[in-house]
Amino acid sequence: MAFKRKNIAILSNEIGIEIEVIDTEVPTGSFSADILALESGSDKKIIIENQLKKTDHDHLGKIITYASGHDAKTIISVFNEPFLISFFTLSRILSPSIVFKPFASKISI
Repeated sequence: MAFKRKNIAILSNEIGIEIEVIDTEVPTGSFSADILALESGSDKKIIIENQLKKTDHDHLGKIITYASGHDAKTIISVFNEPFLISFFTLSRILSPSIVFKPFASKISI
């Protein structure tokens, strides 16, 4: 979790949203959201999911579960694979109720 916490400022700058972390590994049913945050200066919740290993449909389902479980208005997915098409499609379908912010990471751990 330290990796994600220490890079929140970088992520905020890259996507243009100032992020305030509320908590990490937040229980949502039988799963845990990586980061629950707020958009600075508002009450809009943000779910941040970090998946630097293999990304698949399981992660997409979990992200939607986390967002609905915490009434998040923004979903940020950090990944290193070409998983963008699914996020752009969901963003188009769900806009403006939920904002998807896919962030294809070039970061190495």
